[in-house]
Order: sequence, then C-alpha cells, then structure tokens
Amino acid sequence: MKRAFQFISAIILTVSTGVVAKSQSSYTAKEATEDYEFLIKQIQTYNPALEIYNPDFAAKSNPLISATLEEVNAFDHFKTISKIAALSNEGHFLLGNWEDEVHLPIVEDRLPYLPFEVWVIDKRLFIRLDLTNDGSFTPGDEIVQINGKPSEEVLNELYECYPSDGDIVTYQREKIESNFAWMYTLYISQNPNLELEIKKSNDSAVRTVQTAALVRTVRLENYRKRYPDRANSNQEESIQDFYELKITNELATLKLKTFDFRFIEKYELKAPDFYEDIFQEIHETQISTLLVDLRGNTGGRNEFADEMIPFILQSEGDELLKTTTSWEGKVRKYAFPKKDKIAFGGAIFLLVDGETYSAGASLARYLKEYGKATVIGEETGTRYEGFVAGSTQVVTLPASGIKIGMPRYHIQYPDSKQQETQNRGLIPDYTVSKSLDDLLGDFDPVWDKAMYLIKANKKP
Repeated sequence: MKRAFQFISAIILTVSTGVVAKSQSSYTAKEATEDYEFLIKQIQTYNPALEIYNPDFAAKSNPLISATLEEVNAFDHFKTISKIAALSNEGHFLLGNWEDEVHLPIVEDRLPYLPFEVWVIDKRLFIRLDLTNDGSFTPGDEIVQINGKPSEEVLNELYECYPSDGDIVTYQREKIESNFAWMYTLYISQNPNLELEIKKSNDSAVRTVQTAALVRTVRLENYRKRYPDRANSNQEESIQDFYELKITNELATLKLKTFDFRFIEKYELKAPDFYEDIFQEIHETQISTLLVDLRGNTGGRNEFADEMIPFILQSEGDELLKTTTSWEGKVRKYAFPKKDKIAFGGAIFLLVDGETYSAGASLARYLKEYGKATVIGEETGTRYEGFVAGSTQVVTLPASGIKIGMPRYHIQYPDSKQQETQNRGLIPDYTVSKSLDDLLGDFDPVWDKAMYLIKANKKP
C-alpha cells in the first residue's frame, strides 16, 4: 500500500492556478551566476546553524559558480541550484515546484520521463514496476547502465542534488528511489530514447534493451492496465493512517505513521491526551514489552514527539529538552518534562529507517536517550544532535524565477548520553536492511529481527 501510494502521488501532479512559469531554455553566465549568488546569500541569511554544521558552505559552493558556462540550459541551471542547496547540509528544502520551467513540462505531458519505477540497493538500481508500452522488464531486473552511464554514477549525481542533513544518505536514498523516474529526467538527461543494460534477476548475462521515455498520462495508463490491483487499492482515509495500537498478552505494538497536521486537525488530536490514552491502556494490561514502529514517519507536528517523553522516561532527563534558535537569533529553551505516573517501565524496542525524519526522528531520539530503547533498522534521516526545520522561507531566484523553500529554525538537543556522532542520524543497535529478495517477496527482516530480540529478552 505504501509503495503504491508513493508511486501514484509521484505521477498524479496537481498544478495550482495563478502562477505562470517563465519559459526560457537557457541563461547567460551572468544570469545564472546571479541566481547562484542570490541563493547562497539567502541560505547564509536564513540558516541559523550553517556555521555549526557546515562552516565551509560558501567555499564548497564557489567551484560550482566558477564552472558556469557562457550559456546554461534550464535543466543544468536547476541542477546547479539543487547542488548549492544540498551543500548546506540540511534536508528540509523545497526545490522548485510543479509550475516552474523545468517541472511544468512533465505535468503538461511535454516532457517524457523514465517508464519504470525502481528500488535502490547499495548504489544499484532494480526494476520495481514496469510501465513500458511493451512490458520490457521484470521486477528484480538490475539496471546496469542507462544510455551508457553506469547506475552507480547516475545515483552519485542524484545524491549530489538532493539536500540531506549532514552525511546521512538513507533519507536521500528513500526519496531518490520514490522519485527516480522524473529526477533522472530533470538532473541527468532529457533524451527520450533509452538504451539500458539489463541483468535479469535469475541470470548473470547482461542484455541491451531499447525503450522510450513516456509522458505522465501514458505512464499512468500503463500503470492502471498492468497493476490494476494496486491502482484500485486506495482505501478511504482513517485514523489508522495516523497510528495503530495492538496489544497482545505479551506485547504492545504502537505504529506512529505520521505527525501530519492534516490528520491531527481532522481527528482533533491533542498530543498529551493522545499519549495518555495509549499509555493508560498499556498500563492497565500490565504489558512488559513495547514495540514502537516509526518507519516512514517523516514528521509533522513537534508536540507529537515531545509529549511522549513523560510516558517513556526511564533514565534521568536533561535540564533542557531542546533549544530552538530562529534565523533572527531569537532563542527559546524548552524545559525537560516530568515523568508521568503511568510511564512505561518495561523493555522498549524501536524500528526506524531513512524516512524516520524530522519530528519522527526527534521521537526516535527521545526513545533512545530517555526510554533506553533497543533500536533496529536503518539510520534515521535527520541529524541526531540537531537540525534546521520549522517554518519555511520561500525565496524566488531573480533570473529564473525558480522558488526555493529553505528551513530557518535550528532545533538543538543537549549532548547525547547514548551516541557520539556528528552529522549523522540515529544509528541503530542492530542495522537491518531489506535485500532484493525481501523486496520481491514483501518480507520484513526488520520486524523479524525485532521479534527475535523480543523473544530472546523474555527468556528466563
């Protein structure tokens, strides 16, 4: 369900009215440089943690400006813009929108893009969904090259263009995987004629496949024809899209899927009451083991991270929970909350991945630092010691008119008692990733590892 939803959301694009994209196929070196220097200045203005996490930002950006050609086409221009944003080492960026000159042609069926969806595993590409007109591929086929460029090289270029906190690649990988088809077109090549080197999943031989990029509506039509069960599997939205709590005789499993404000407003949720109800139910059943699943929780409202702390507090807290600093230099300190009388005192296990992000990653940190959680999965997508998020400052580049959204509030945590890293996410106690066989078979090795550890923890 999750993957199908991501795919549909990536190809059904809505264009708002009232904004007209500029139509310009290229820029002079002077125009391009104006955009780059303006963007650098805006990042320096609005990122209050730039000097903390990436003091060499300007020096790293200068070579991109120096390499500007006398004439720069719109796609190469957008690529350089994205690279500059990525060099700021913060993930909460918005790069353009579906109304600007590089994105709008996709929406309007004027720019075809790759006719397949992929999995990314260790800098390798594998077919997930085949949307070609003739069914050229099978899920699990490895893409060795695209138009002569090795897949690893393609991915390395995309990683350079996608902003992420510090040195964290798990979040980048998840986002590139979900959006690979159109990202390839925007950042790598707009050539609609494709020659792929393909290695079948059951054969070591490499074969050459000729195919063509497809416009959005044709891809969608092929998707509906080839995967009717997935295309028609959309269910009506419910509270279970926000969270699920399951309690057995031995285990409470709490899946917190998002902290999106739309769900919070729709179901009129208040974080303190939300968690009190959950932990009251767990308390009454006298469960000794809690499994919290934060995989895919890309965040939202911060209070749904902060307000769980009183109910999972098992170790001594800090004097302060966190400190926030605005781009204007305004500082706010948050007192550490008190332990609740029904706080859970048993063993906590936590599942995370690269899309455990922003407020989702904040909660993961709290569970590790203060709930003594055993963490299983992949590195979370947000910097462990702090990150820049909060409200977004949208700036319009002067030459291209491209809009860039950038974060402008620094959230900083006290020194960690559990993890000494810089520019990394939460590092699991047990790192578990999905293999190709897991993906093809829809297996969940992270869950299986958690069940094994929970069972071992219960042995006398």
